[in-house]
Amino acid sequence: MVKKILTVLLTFALVATSVFANGEKEAAGPMQVKNPDTFVYGTIGEPATLDPAVAYDSSSGDVMTNVMETLVTWDRDTGVIIPALAEELPTMENGGISADGMTYRFKVRKGVKFHQGGELTPEDVAYSIQRNMVVDVDHGPQWMHWMVFFGENTGLNDDGSHKFSVEEIQSKIFVDGDEVVFKLAHPSPFFLAIMTGYWSMILDKEWCMEQGGWDGTPADRERVFNPPTGEELLFDINNGTGPYKLARWVKGEEVVLERNEEYWGDKPAIANAIYKKVDEWSTRKLMFLQGDLDYAYIEPVYWDEMEKEEGLVWYDKLPRITITGLMFQQAINNVDNPLTFSGQLDGQGVPSDFFADKDVRLGFMYAWNEDVFLNDIGNGAYRDPVGPIPYGLQFKDGDVKRLPNDLAKAEEHFKKAFGGQVWEKGFKVELTYNEGNEVRGGAMRMLAEAVNSLNDKFDISVRSVPWAEFLDANKARRLPIFSIGWAPDYPDPDNFVDPFMFSEGYFASRGSYSNPEVDELVLKGRYATDDATRAEVYKRLEEIYVEDAVGLCYGQAIDRHWTRDWINWKGGFYFQPENDQLFNRLRDLIKEQ
Repeated sequence: MVKKILTVLLTFALVATSVFANGEKEAAGPMQVKNPDTFVYGTIGEPATLDPAVAYDSSSGDVMTNVMETLVTWDRDTGVIIPALAEELPTMENGGISADGMTYRFKVRKGVKFHQGGELTPEDVAYSIQRNMVVDVDHGPQWMHWMVFFGENTGLNDDGSHKFSVEEIQSKIFVDGDEVVFKLAHPSPFFLAIMTGYWSMILDKEWCMEQGGWDGTPADRERVFNPPTGEELLFDINNGTGPYKLARWVKGEEVVLERNEEYWGDKPAIANAIYKKVDEWSTRKLMFLQGDLDYAYIEPVYWDEMEKEEGLVWYDKLPRITITGLMFQQAINNVDNPLTFSGQLDGQGVPSDFFADKDVRLGFMYAWNEDVFLNDIGNGAYRDPVGPIPYGLQFKDGDVKRLPNDLAKAEEHFKKAFGGQVWEKGFKVELTYNEGNEVRGGAMRMLAEAVNSLNDKFDISVRSVPWAEFLDANKARRLPIFSIGWAPDYPDPDNFVDPFMFSEGYFASRGSYSNPEVDELVLKGRYATDDATRAEVYKRLEEIYVEDAVGLCYGQAIDRHWTRDWINWKGGFYFQPENDQLFNRLRDLIKEQ
């Protein structure tokens, strides 16, 4: 199964590569290279944290991937998993994987130094993964570790108590001689892919303890468990083995990295890198055109105007395996929540269970116009995924259809909602999206305008908020509808139906969605070993996604990367659908005229 998944992804990547060469365009400009030793990326937002036990957003991952490393990683040329901090990839042939597929043994690379001087050991590896599971922040990435090691999506019982002891965690992840051993609950086609992610990055055990981190004992668990946002140990400090070191993080402005001159692998050509927060488009555009940015986040709505500018290169038609959409919150936290105004169904707000009424959800879904999104808001840079599984992955079924745009049907459902009270009294609600993301903002505004047009008593407003504020509000379940994006943790449909539909999944749980049939199907697809069963499961799940009006998965990106014409790549440009940002590939960049 592992080989099959990687083959599918590789095929997708190779198809994409043939498109890039045809889509590369350039207009040479006379400007000389600025800051030749520094690569500057201008984008919206900033990292949420640098702690691998907590980080679960792409901005954090972009920075962490340069300063920390994992046992295994994705190969840039073949799209398959290769060793990183491991000496070799475990296989059944070399004894690294047991005959039953449930035990993995890794030999750890020797002679690797952490940035602060410590030497990498097998104990560092075991401690790092154990610590992540012990910290286990609410709605963080550790669900993947619980899944592969214990067969659960969470380490907590319904009453908030721990399902598994520290001793049980340590019995699953431990050192045996000079090897690190991982014992899985089930044979898993996802395990190696999960171990490539920043939630599996390796820390210096002694250094972490010196900073006040978990001391490795059961008695210290509660002290470090589920820290408040921003109070996790490694929020803004880091000590990895990567090709770059963290120089400084000026909150709200930039993260600065400097080259690790003692890096064990091939050293990057560029000495410094800056991840710069520039939310406002006109400022970001001016900085890019003046050469103060080498790489810029440019939304599709601005592509046409940027094509006319000189000195830029863009790489076109990059097929990402990501999903963007909207999720309804069916149990809104209305305590001191300004987004729901009165918090009542009185025409001046919305109640906590507003979206628990399926007719309300269907009203919004029939008001959605996918053609307008694809052609106008998305500017041709997206395709319609209909459900949560993206094209390019095995078992995607293109026959499942979304509900059509039909304002008459939308009105019909709003008139049924809450026994007619929604239509009679109206409602008032404010929707938010992350600052600078005009695609999500445009989608929200389009939907709001369509629903507002149905009844003068409907009052939906839309505004942007900083990324950190958006994440905090979503975590607290304050967002009536949240605009979301999901990039793969591992390239399999399971990693999309789980967050969007499983009751314990990342988005579904935050949206308070639960369907026993869905939960049963997710687990059935996860552990099935034959393709026919999995194909049947994932088609049915996408059908239920539409039938239950869970949300609106409206965009799968066909991306474009923009750089100054002085940015080149060692070995040429490449693109990986599962690792689609350039900033986390700094080691492969060259800056020269």
